[in-house]
Amino acid sequence: MKYTHSLRLIALGILGSFVIAPHSMVMAMTKQQVLQKLSAVPVFSIISKDTQQPLVVTATDGKTKKSANIVNFFLNPDEAKKFMERLQTDNKDVANKSEVRVSSLALAYAAFQEQQKDKKVEIAVLPDANSLKQASEILKKNKQDPSKFSGIPLFFPAQKKDNKIAPLSLQVPGEKGAKQSITPMYLSYDLVSQQLEDAKKKSPEIKDAYVEMTTLGQLVDILEKNDDSLSQSIQLVPSAESLKVVSSYKAYPEPGKPAPKSGEAPKPEPAKPEAAKPTAAPPATPTPPAASEAPKK
Repeated sequence: MKYTHSLRLIALGILGSFVIAPHSMVMAMTKQQVLQKLSAVPVFSIISKDTQQPLVVTATDGKTKKSANIVNFFLNPDEAKKFMERLQTDNKDVANKSEVRVSSLALAYAAFQEQQKDKKVEIAVLPDANSLKQASEILKKNKQDPSKFSGIPLFFPAQKKDNKIAPLSLQVPGEKGAKQSITPMYLSYDLVSQQLEDAKKKSPEIKDAYVEMTTLGQLVDILEKNDDSLSQSIQLVPSAESLKVVSSYKAYPEPGKPAPKSGEAPKPEPAKPEAAKPTAAPPATPTPPAASEAPKK
């Protein structure tokens, strides 16, 4: 297994966002394909034992005093448990009738799209606190204002070539023993940072590689608008912590049961991701990367 440069370079922009070079045939990925990529990431939500629906909380903006009904999906299971602890203090009756369940980021994303139609309930996917902290540090290094950041940070190993960001890909076993190239995008800064440091020790050619950042929203935008080699190779990598505990939580919705109706709770699109089906983080045991060129226009 080895790191290589992705076939497509990306321009260096705000938040390390992707700006993909022009392509002769640009086709949006189907909704099913986008959901498939997102389904690898587990998310954790508070579910009512009585209604079997996500708990809707009412939050009031301190400045505008406007209230909103929100369903929270947590990327970090510990933060979902902390929410339950606060709920025990604030409303013990509701807390006793609720529990943390696991589903997938695909369901949360589909629910977000569905609720955009009527705005009855807002869908919030809450990043890991440490990832937000590391994202803030990256923004400061890039002389950007962290206070203006919004979104879910994604981290990936990269090198700069001709003032552009070249994401590093991994060569992993594919079907029938063939090698395939994936471009990992990590929800956890700690995981990508550790794997990259291990890789540098074995591959001096990537000694100048570093951890770059984009956002989940920017990534989804790419997946929905481009059907090129980079989009197809992207693989989301959950945090190691979430993978360790995912099997200990009951799935939402339970296998064989439909998701709640629109307006009452999140509703998935036809792909119907029932529960997270995470893949293990790819091990970082690369050999020196093979040289590659940016695609010709």
